[in-house]
Amino acid sequence: MTLDETKVKLDREFAFWQKNHKVKELDVLIATPPCQGMSYANHKKTNQEREMKRNSLVVESLVMTKRLKPRFFVYENVKAFLGTACLDTDGKYKSIKDAIAQNLDGNFNWFA
Repeated sequence: MTLDETKVKLDREFAFWQKNHKVKELDVLIATPPCQGMSYANHKKTNQEREMKRNSLVVESLVMTKRLKPRFFVYENVKAFLGTACLDTDGKYKSIKDAIAQNLDGNFNWFA
């Protein structure tokens, strides 16, 4: 979710539910970041820069999770997901697992 208009639309929708239906917090956030760059099935990976950009889209999910503070969040992806490198919000390359831990301050439990 990289387009600003999509983020604004999501924020408006959440605000609507908070105001009109007395929803205080988000119960569940589910994200399915692209997996082509990390999937073993994608054996034809040739453009590493493009793959890193795609792998780093998970960071948008981290930013959203941190901002919305859902009670539960689910990131659905391939087996290699947590060990795949991404470019994090601090501009450093790290594993997705480390990016999740650092962005969400370790305030969660792993189920992988």
